[in-house]
Amino acid sequence: MKSLIPILGIMLSVSVVFSCKKHSGDEGSNGTVLSKIIVRGSSNLPSGSIEVNKYYYDAQNRITGFDYLYGDAAKDESGAKYVSTTKWFYKGDEQLPYKYTQFKDSIFVNEMYFFYDNQGRLATDSFLPNVTHTSYTIRQYNWYVDKLMIISAIHAMGTIAMRTDSFQINNHNVLAQFGTSYPLGQGIPATYYTYDNNINPIHALNIHAAIPLGNLGGINNNGYSENNPTEMKTGFIPLFGGPGGYTPAGTLTYKYNYNEHNLPVDCEATGDGNIVGSLKTNFYYTTLIR
Repeated sequence: MKSLIPILGIMLSVSVVFSCKKHSGDEGSNGTVLSKIIVRGSSNLPSGSIEVNKYYYDAQNRITGFDYLYGDAAKDESGAKYVSTTKWFYKGDEQLPYKYTQFKDSIFVNEMYFFYDNQGRLATDSFLPNVTHTSYTIRQYNWYVDKLMIISAIHAMGTIAMRTDSFQINNHNVLAQFGTSYPLGQGIPATYYTYDNNINPIHALNIHAAIPLGNLGGINNNGYSENNPTEMKTGFIPLFGGPGGYTPAGTLTYKYNYNEHNLPVDCEATGDGNIVGSLKTNFYYTTLIR
């Protein structure tokens, strides 16, 4: 069985950089600017895990980064320890970032560069996972009316591995995701999503175009989708067909409470089938001082 924690894993955890804008100090549930996310879930820790993600902005309301902390839920937020820092970078007054760089204890971990098309959509990104740069990944994004295809070239030790992922999109949400086949011919991974009509906090950020299909700082959603998922079904499609053509593996169900601005205040995710465990996420908002 799969644990819920890896499935809801954070793709990017980022932190404070110079020239950060301060918030008003009234951190709570009724603001409009995302300031912090706390995720509590089951893990191998005695009382479960806690993840804390703190967000920072500049004078142009652009994300400059966030801090990622992790620890034992029994100690609550005070027991979460620093894990990593990632800084986002911009060219002049542009709203779209051109790269992020991640550090742990001031040591370089990885960085990613972003390139956009003339509609402000991500066209290509490149990921460098370590300081030696002996391996890297380049992804090409191909946008269609109702579909997005991502072709990845993974370079490592003089070899290149190719991967193709496709996404069905409609009404500004990702409805389905299909990946490269599993090892040993188990089938093609398939994930299906159902949404509500409320605001996805990631999509409200200026960096959402840079992470159209990635999780960010404790939110189990992507930058492309405008709304929040209420259900995620995982499974696989047999490589050579078969009865039904789809084998379910597990389902995640999400329940939210929202503030007056239609932004989530909290979310509880529970899994069944091969997805076990539960997560409780609390969202905190504030008002930026101009």
